[in-house]
Amino acid sequence: MTLSRSRAATLAAALLLSPTLGACGFDYATDQIYTQSVGVNDKSGTVRILNAMIVSAGEGSGTFLSTLSSLDTENDDTFTGLGGQVTAEPFEALPVPRSTGGMTNLALAENGAGIAVTGDFKAGQFVTVELRFGSGQITEVQVPVVVARGDFEGLDKSAAADSD
Repeated sequence: MTLSRSRAATLAAALLLSPTLGACGFDYATDQIYTQSVGVNDKSGTVRILNAMIVSAGEGSGTFLSTLSSLDTENDDTFTGLGGQVTAEPFEALPVPRSTGGMTNLALAENGAGIAVTGDFKAGQFVTVELRFGSGQITEVQVPVVVARGDFEGLDKSAAADSD
């Protein structure tokens, strides 16, 4: 008899303490949005820059890749330029549809797989890249330079990739 009362008391205590122990009341990173990826995200402007990176097969050149998503519900935008610590090969402005329709993935865009860039960088570094849009938005992000192998093999369309 005493044993079952003891078990009942233990069970009651566990039930009463479980909300307290389970929700510590701290704002840990487990409460934050997390996207597992190599690239970086910037959500400060109307056009969101998602999973931005440079894939490089050799020092000094690579291909800029990212997904661009607009929060504007009324107007489409265009991705018009790329600068900062990189020099981009000329490319035609790419549409960034308003949020009702989706996004533009540069790896899948009509102009081919990404935008070829050159600069003073190599794999393992972070490079400042400036993205310019037709709406006037200019967003500066620090993007990683990753080696063009494994998941990124074949994604560098720059001169370094052609010489391999």
